[in-house]
Amino acid sequence: MKKRRFIILGMVTLLFAACQSEDRFIDQVATDGEGTVSFTVSAPDALGVTRAYNADKSNSAKGGITNVDCTNDYDLRYQLAIYRIEGDGTFTEVITPQLQVVTSYAPVTYSFKLAPNKDYQVVAWADFVATGTTADLHYNTSDFTNITCLDAEDKQLNDESRDAYFVTKKVEVKASAISENIVLKRPFAKIRFITTDWGGEGLDMPDNFKITYKDCKRFTNINALTGDSDSKDLAASGGTVYTGIIDKANKEYALGYDASDKNRTLVVDYLMTENSANQTPIHFVLENLNGAEAVSTYDFTTNIPIRRNFLTTIMGDLLSVGAEFNVSCDEVFEDEYNDYYTDSEFYPTAPAYDEATKTYTITSANELAWIAATSGTISHESEAENIGNLVRGATVKLANDIDLKGINWKSINYWDRNNPLTFDGGGNTIYNLRMDAMGGIKTGLFSRATANIKDLTVENATINYTSSQVGTIAGQLAGDIDNVTVKHVFIRVNNYDTTNPAIINVGGLVGMHVHGDLTDCTAIDVNIEGYHGIGGIVGKIITWWNVPKKVYTRCHVEKSTIWDTAKSGVGLMQVGSIFGYTEQNIDLVDCTETENTYKVYAYNDEKFVILTSDDIVDGNTTGYGPTNKLYGRHSPGKIVDITTTAP
Repeated sequence: MKKRRFIILGMVTLLFAACQSEDRFIDQVATDGEGTVSFTVSAPDALGVTRAYNADKSNSAKGGITNVDCTNDYDLRYQLAIYRIEGDGTFTEVITPQLQVVTSYAPVTYSFKLAPNKDYQVVAWADFVATGTTADLHYNTSDFTNITCLDAEDKQLNDESRDAYFVTKKVEVKASAISENIVLKRPFAKIRFITTDWGGEGLDMPDNFKITYKDCKRFTNINALTGDSDSKDLAASGGTVYTGIIDKANKEYALGYDASDKNRTLVVDYLMTENSANQTPIHFVLENLNGAEAVSTYDFTTNIPIRRNFLTTIMGDLLSVGAEFNVSCDEVFEDEYNDYYTDSEFYPTAPAYDEATKTYTITSANELAWIAATSGTISHESEAENIGNLVRGATVKLANDIDLKGINWKSINYWDRNNPLTFDGGGNTIYNLRMDAMGGIKTGLFSRATANIKDLTVENATINYTSSQVGTIAGQLAGDIDNVTVKHVFIRVNNYDTTNPAIINVGGLVGMHVHGDLTDCTAIDVNIEGYHGIGGIVGKIITWWNVPKKVYTRCHVEKSTIWDTAKSGVGLMQVGSIFGYTEQNIDLVDCTETENTYKVYAYNDEKFVILTSDDIVDGNTTGYGPTNKLYGRHSPGKIVDITTTAP
């Protein structure tokens, strides 16, 4: 299980005024200005700001705070009650649930007069109600010790407004003031199903779904006072069928995994679960239908883990026959990374080869894996020619899209200066590239290559445990790139330590570019954690073979986030949209960037400076980069010539 930071859903701050004697107080709601105990409840991710729902900002990994329209459809309702803890351990309700409704996630404040020298249980609940109303919508909250779902079986799937938050906490009221923070958490486990073959050739696209939970526990309520839930045991067959729909023509979510055209969240559900730090196994049947016609059915008989306030993601080719699935249960409701893991492996299979044209034609992931397996082992320390058994100067051409399915990829390595390889994408896309480099250098689809690469898109790429010379297309490249796009890329060191970074010369396409030109290259949603020599297209540019300069034409970077942690020395300001650092003269012709973010350390500063595209001013010399909207820095005596072609 991956451990990540908690997303903060709400915060309660308690301030207790000093009291003189118990008999002077009666537990009650205070009028304005008279409260002796004050509770401030807020949703800090949009504190005090009216937030209009925007589908373009939606993410199925997140919950209602992000994905619910509080401008038109819903308000957020808070309820807070207080129970006195008696000497025998029982509870007496002394403050009935106090209700407040907000339309903009603004904080709300409750004031109470409570007797000192008593122990109390504070219980807060927050959920969504229809705009302009205060009545229960999804949950019966008339009894905080038995909150149940009101929705029918055909109203529960794919409704983010079913999200809710609660807290129960013991508070000891003494004579002295108390200030304490309480974090609201979901009383549910969230589960989602993401298909990675949406729009696949020959596949029907579903518009409605059935889920039948079976042979497991189904939790039916939550006692908000104790945090406990009751359950019933479901039989191994039969059971209640829950149904949901989607609009095939319009995505409900746009970010995270759903940013990929081939990915689509099909089902989202919120499940009540036990009050435990352990995972609870569930089993179910998922039926995908187009109208009344079955598209695919999967019977998940293995244990699928759920846990309170955790997100369970089931991801794979849910519309295809014989699909493999990735299942994760994470302590966060946010897609930080494009992780797509599977324990499967490639089975290298020789592709068709045309000796007359010296062309390998690739139709499957296993055939592409054969190219990698047949290439030479990487040479880190020399320029020794190393191409394994691949035909020298051959062409590798994709005949169709290739889905690498998140299987750990072994890079293609080809180094022959006199006979460069040609990699022709044929206008196709490689999906779901994943590499666990384990600290290795020269990492990417290619590791170290003399190759000309063209007409290719790589979408959904994750490279973990990296060191230096890393790029989605190539770690180190000598060659031209023409009409190549990378989308939704994450390159990082897992458990990233900003005080001791280890990753340098990293680009969205190429880590270190040693020879050749780039034309019509694009990077969209590239996310890189690095030290220096970090760029959206190329990390570092150097020159070998006595070429006077490089030319990058019509290269573009957008909506990318780049971390650069070089605090001093040679690494300063080596971060940029097109490239991070160059040791060679270079012409940038009609290159552009938009909506990029840089997280950088300023010189001798321990805190990140966050810059956007609009913050970058040409000639910036403030001690951190970029120094130009298109690049970070160049070595002394080298020229970066930025030109725009006349219309």
